[in-house]
Amino acid sequence: MNKKTNYNVIDSGAGVPVKAWTCGVPFEDGARKQVMNVASLPFINKWVAVMPDVHAGKGATIGSYFIELAKEDMRRWYINLPDKDLAYLPEGTEHFRDYVQAVDWAQRFAMANREIMMRHVIEAVAKVLPVEFDVNVEAVNCHHNYVAREHHYGKNVWVTRKGAVRACGWRIPIQAAVGAYGGILWGVHHD
Repeated sequence: MNKKTNYNVIDSGAGVPVKAWTCGVPFEDGARKQVMNVASLPFINKWVAVMPDVHAGKGATIGSYFIELAKEDMRRWYINLPDKDLAYLPEGTEHFRDYVQAVDWAQRFAMANREIMMRHVIEAVAKVLPVEFDVNVEAVNCHHNYVAREHHYGKNVWVTRKGAVRACGWRIPIQAAVGAYGGILWGVHHD
């Protein structure tokens, strides 16, 4: 009797199998190559899990909720926009304050998750490496979907970055192409 699963098992050839929860979701060739490279690493145990990048975490849920509130507010206040997706929450309103508080929580939640994942990766690598090592360097933690209060051109403004990072004073991982060498850039501050 075959057990039905909601993932595909991909033979990586030289490494562990890949369990890909990508049924009905495009799986780009570059991403597939990168996953196969990871599956061939000597410290990977049992399999590599792959899931689509849907950003369905806490931030997406919070964002969707407040986007709908903004659309309702625009209708209620008779603000006619050329496209309903341009709806916004005016600063100083209750919905704006609630949004900023919820986004702050989601961003702190995401940071804590990244820290936990990094700790688990370091512990897993330490278990299989034949030599002892100590991690005593700063982790590059680069979130690319966030809201922040920033100062630009003499004014304090709210900035939403979706799929982008602020370069000023931050360390940013850069990869030239999938499977290629990358580096860490340190943004230069300027006004």
